Amino acid sequence: MLPHLLRRLDGSTFCSHNFDEANNWLLVTWKGFVGVQDAERGAQEALRILQLCHVPYLLNDNSQVAGPWFDSVEWLERVWAPQAARLGLRCVAHVLQADANAELALTANHNPFAAGSSCSFFPPWPKRSAGYGKCSSTRPKPAQTSLSCAGGTR
Repeated sequence: MLPHLLRRLDGSTFCSHNFDEANNWLLVTWKGFVGVQDAERGAQEALRILQLCHVPYLLNDNSQVAGPWFDSVEWLERVWAPQAARLGLRCVAHVLQADANAELALTANHNPFAAGSSCSFFPPWPKRSAGYGKCSSTRPKPAQTSLSCAGGTR
């Protein structure tokens, strides 16, 4: 099954959501420049999928983001994270941009998901897979990702 893609008005994809039913995790992949409206739209779509599929693990992949990333950690803490925790999200693995050393330094001691979920930060592919065991004993298998849930498929 194909991933769920979010597109801009020009047709370009900025975010994809892939649900791996076998491993019970959601992969959210961001691409290109992601402004605040696109970021919030993608994050809200992740909430919709969390509600539909009851997913405890989320892998947020920023390795393909160009330019500054969505800078509203406050919005994540205040709005998104509490909703995600209520929907059953327990662990977020966050793959940083290739040039995100400063971002990692700023966020290493701050968990925006402290209200109910753990959060780990990882370098971009291919080094990232080694640490994902912190969230789940099953490592991600990108070829198996699709958006399908027990109640149907999308």
